[in-house]
Amino acid sequence: MSATPTPGDRAPAGRLERRKRQTRQRLFTAALELFAAQGFDATTYDEIAQRADVARQTAFNYFPRKEDFVRAWVEHRRERLRQLLDETAFQEAPAAEQLAGYLSALAGFNAEERHLRATLAVTLPVSMDMMFGEGPPEVFAASIRLGQRNGEFGTEVDPEVAAEVIFDSYLCALGRWARQDTPASPSLEETLLAKLTVILRGLTP
Repeated sequence: MSATPTPGDRAPAGRLERRKRQTRQRLFTAALELFAAQGFDATTYDEIAQRADVARQTAFNYFPRKEDFVRAWVEHRRERLRQLLDETAFQEAPAAEQLAGYLSALAGFNAEERHLRATLAVTLPVSMDMMFGEGPPEVFAASIRLGQRNGEFGTEVDPEVAAEVIFDSYLCALGRWARQDTPASPSLEETLLAKLTVILRGLTP
């Protein structure tokens, strides 16, 4: 007859998953900090692992390529946009206000991580390829379809195409913002909302 396992013999599944999430977050944070301090290309897996206090192989297990840290960064922002859409007050807002809210949120994410701007400029081709490859966040097209149902936008416009136009405009503005170094330049949010105003004129019936 086998002995009954004691509580310390094996960690519960929930605890293991929590440890995995914590390890992944430590690696992600360590990588972004190093990218900001010394650049994307100059940062090695050994440095990331050391800063996160894990083995080098552990870093590879969670992020097999350095570009995967950038991909996680992109997906983190998309998830924050999805969370914004889930807020009841936001769901009840007019479609144009929703689109402005998305762009303001994206601008806010970048402002929060302003210390990464130099790194973003260097890794922009990598992050742009990922964002272009995955296409615009689905919330953009969802808001445009809402606007069409509510009569805010004309129905002759393809919501997916309009979402791409807005998202492409965001990426171009982001690229310029990441490379600018003059404090007098317009904020990213101001630029994005000005561009959205022009785009919305083409959507309004």
